Amino acid sequence: MLKYILLLFFLCVSIANSQFTQTVVSISGLVFDSENNTNLSGWVILKNPDGKIVTKARANGKYFITGLKPGEQYLMEIQIQGYFQYNYELNIPNTDKYKELSRDFAMKPMIEGSKIRFAVIPFDIKNTNLREGAGVYLDDYVKILRANPRASFSIEVFPENSNGDKNMEFTKKRGEEIKQYFVQNRIRSEIEIKANEQIDADNPPPSGKQAKGKRYKGSIYLVVNKL
Repeated sequence: MLKYILLLFFLCVSIANSQFTQTVVSISGLVFDSENNTNLSGWVILKNPDGKIVTKARANGKYFITGLKPGEQYLMEIQIQGYFQYNYELNIPNTDKYKELSRDFAMKPMIEGSKIRFAVIPFDIKNTNLREGAGVYLDDYVKILRANPRASFSIEVFPENSNGDKNMEFTKKRGEEIKQYFVQNRIRSEIEIKANEQIDADNPPPSGKQAKGKRYKGSIYLVVNKL
C-alpha cells in the first residue's frame, strides 16, 4: 500500500513540475522620458543571473516579452541612446497559469550636468551617519552607477538650513558617507563630492509646520559630470 501511495505522490509532483515547465509568463510596459513623458525607442534586454542574454525586444514606447519561466530570476536591461541605462531585477512568480506582468520605465536623459534627486534622504535629521536601512534606497543609485561605468559623477549635498557656520563640513561628511557606501558596493566610477553651505533653491524647506517624522533634511543629487 505504501508503495502505491509513494508512486501516486511522485506522479503528482511530476505532473505539477510539468505544468510549471510548460507555463509561460509575459511582461509588458511603457518606456518614456521622465521629464516630458514622450515615448522612447530602444532595447529591453533580459539576462539570466549569469549575465547571459536570454532574449531582447524592441521598445517603441511600448515593449512586450514572453516565454519567461515561472520561478526564474532575470535581469532587465533598458538601453535607450542618450539616457541612463537602467537595470531591474525581475523575479517571476511560481504559477501554473499564464500570467502577464507589467513594468513601466521612466527614463532619465543622460547629459552632462543632468541631476537625479534622491527621493529619500538616507540620514536622520542633523546626522551625518547613514541611518539603518539606508541601503534599501541607496541600492537604486548603485544600479545606476554600475550600468553607466564610463561616466563620472558627483554627489551634490545641500544642508537642512542656512543658519549654521558648519554646513560645508556637514554636507561634505554626508557626501563622503554615500560615496563610501558606493565604494563598498564595488562601484569604480569616478565620484566627486560637492558640498554646499546654503539650502537648495530648487527644493527649499516647505512653508508651515511639518508633520512629525517629515522634517526637512536638505537635498542630495547624483550629478553627471562627464560622459
